[in-house]
Amino acid sequence: MFDIVINNGNLIDPELKKSFIGSLGIKDGKLAEITKGELVGKKTINAAGLIVCPGFIDIHGHVDGEDYCGELSLRQGVTTTVWRELWVKSY
Repeated sequence: MFDIVINNGNLIDPELKKSFIGSLGIKDGKLAEITKGELVGKKTINAAGLIVCPGFIDIHGHVDGEDYCGELSLRQGVTTTVWRELWVKSY
């Protein structure tokens, strides 16, 4: 049995440039199975009508340490933001 199952989601395969309705099984924090059928797990999420994908990385985000900006990014699927502080020296 899987720890978490995501059933009926639109799964995207960027390598094959295809998508299909399927399910994911997660065990011990790792992706353990991908199938077109339904799976059973301790926790089940019905993702019908939703796209299932890993989090996106934003390499040019303007989160600026604000919780609200971070929440907006998360709602768009961004789970990682690359941030670097720019030091400006005035002459």
